[in-house]
Amino acid sequence: MSALPQATSRHVLLLTATVSPAEGQPTLALRDPAERLAEYENALAFYQGLLAQGVLRAIVFGENSGYELARLAAKFPHPGIEWVALAPQQQVLRFHRGYAEFQLIDALFARSRVLSSLGDDALVWKVSGRYVVANFAALASSAPRHVDFYVMADHQWVEMSVMAWSAKGYRAIVRGLYTQFASQEPPELILRRHLGAPARTDVKCVLSFRWPVRLLGRRGTDGSPYEGRRTRYRFALQAGWKSLCLPWRWWRDI
Repeated sequence: MSALPQATSRHVLLLTATVSPAEGQPTLALRDPAERLAEYENALAFYQGLLAQGVLRAIVFGENSGYELARLAAKFPHPGIEWVALAPQQQVLRFHRGYAEFQLIDALFARSRVLSSLGDDALVWKVSGRYVVANFAALASSAPRHVDFYVMADHQWVEMSVMAWSAKGYRAIVRGLYTQFASQEPPELILRRHLGAPARTDVKCVLSFRWPVRLLGRRGTDGSPYEGRRTRYRFALQAGWKSLCLPWRWWRDI
């Protein structure tokens, strides 16, 4: 496989994918492999464009259901995309699917040439692979320069569809996290409790994005779209408020 092109962006995109979910996967409505594949292709087309624009340094596409990735690689031939396939793990059916996703992430950090060679400046964005972060360029450019774990969270819940971390943040928080998800409890609740535990003082966590996320796609749980009319209004209100706060937060996070 050809070497990755030189890029100045510090942002690496990690797309997690399960094209063919196992039978019996709980809390999952979107099961049709053809429908899921079409959504992955739609997302890849968008993110390949960000590679061409220099917004992204690289994309790592990780799949854990045994789907043959050569077909996708032929359709999206950009040399900045790395394809990593893992065999399905049957034991994960006992747990929430967040367990399998973060087990996949650990395997990708062990096997991916991109992820295993990250510099201290890189920021890895984990995005559920069927989703399009329509304003990713703004989200990335507004991220704090020095951050190790960057998520949207309230006092009970962490939004896990879009997250970011540095190499240090991965080692301190994400690595081995899947073992905490070995239950049917939503991992968003588990992770929030985990972040509330005493942590290393040299790991910088920011629990609010500087810019709201505009997420396009369908929820796996019930197939409902992320963006509706009220969602667009809410995004506009959040964007207005954050634009007022941004200069102060930018200075604070330097």
